[in-house]
Amino acid sequence: MLPAHRKMSEADVQQMMNMRKVGITTQHIYGSFACDMGGFEKLCFRKKDMYNEIDKQRRKKGIDAKSALAYLQQLKSSDGRMYWRHTTDDEGYVLGTLFGIVTTSRVEGLHSLLGKFVNTHNNFSEFIEHHHRCLSQMRFKEVEADFDSIHGQQELQTELRALERSASKLYTKEVVLQSASRVNVTGERRSGFGFIYTVTKYRRPSKEWHVFFWPSTTKMRCSCQRMESIGIPCDHLVAVIVYLHMEDIPESLVLKRWTMCAKDSLDSGQCTGFDPLILCRFDALHMSAK
Repeated sequence: MLPAHRKMSEADVQQMMNMRKVGITTQHIYGSFACDMGGFEKLCFRKKDMYNEIDKQRRKKGIDAKSALAYLQQLKSSDGRMYWRHTTDDEGYVLGTLFGIVTTSRVEGLHSLLGKFVNTHNNFSEFIEHHHRCLSQMRFKEVEADFDSIHGQQELQTELRALERSASKLYTKEVVLQSASRVNVTGERRSGFGFIYTVTKYRRPSKEWHVFFWPSTTKMRCSCQRMESIGIPCDHLVAVIVYLHMEDIPESLVLKRWTMCAKDSLDSGQCTGFDPLILCRFDALHMSAK
């Protein structure tokens, strides 16, 4: 394993770079080469040689910013709806600010997903490529979810058959009613033109929520304000719906953005005359055919 005798072949370099494009780490790539050869001792290069080759390939692309801009330009040429704007100085460096999302509970899922595609060892151009790969996967999963929701049929899994059947006709499969078995309606009183229901948690009677219901308009509101924050009925609202023996979800608790027809009124579909779902499926087929 003298330095003069250690060298990666062009096929090994190409395989390594292709594996890096899909997010496989250098350590795992090195292990894959060893598995194919029958052991680490049979490899004609070391992990350090792989890192040196990666740096060599990066230098071939030139300035990191130029490489990233070239990749964005390539994406724009294949997708006319893509828009991007940049400013560079005389040396080719990108000027401006990259904007991110502040870590909150509502975006932790997105951060966790993006963390599977990018890491601190990626340069700017690699980050752009992996970020686009992450978005492509998210869009494809959305197409699959839309197809299953529109053409599939949900199985009823609870004893609340009528209520669950009503929800299955409105919501997609990704949105389900929360279980109401963990909370109970323990109080009811009239207030003006409506009613106020007290909801407590199982084995924690000191924890209370108040659900307001107006029969004339079937409008409901909970003190936890989960409906106002996310747009999906909380456990407390579902518990009151069950308590009142409702068979359908009140219209005031159904936000269109969580329903199957959420994309029917997209501006892009109204302006171009094309179905946005069909366009999304076409993009997925176009990417898979490349």
